Amino acid sequence: MNPLRSLQNLPWQPLFLAGLLNGAIALVFMIGLRVLVESVDWIYAGAVMLVSQRVLFRLCLLGGAIGWGALGVVVVERFFPQVRLNGNTLWALLFCMGMAAWVEQQVVAMFVPGVGLLLSWLGQVSIGVLVGVFWKGKRYWR
Repeated sequence: MNPLRSLQNLPWQPLFLAGLLNGAIALVFMIGLRVLVESVDWIYAGAVMLVSQRVLFRLCLLGGAIGWGALGVVVVERFFPQVRLNGNTLWALLFCMGMAAWVEQQVVAMFVPGVGLLLSWLGQVSIGVLVGVFWKGKRYWR
């Protein structure tokens, strides 16, 4: 029996497209948040205070990562209903989200300097993304 057979039967293309769509939604959200912070003075002051307090900043970063992981499951549920979610496809989704984030970081860094830096946090918050994917998809892997 071939142990890689289950990997061959996973729906890689829809999962990668879901990862790209998830990353695009997150990127639009981050750019909108950046514009909002730069345009409203009291939000800018709050953002500076948040960044200066390292523990609170890391907790907010972890919360964002968990939300990004959960958003990946929601994107698959809503836009790719033909994908049957289970434990294996959740792990594949996690891999595809990571690959899509890397691709998007490379593409965005070519066109918009500084924005690719926002996506470089992926390695440091990958545990949060993992928690978000399996927290939102817990009914599929149990």
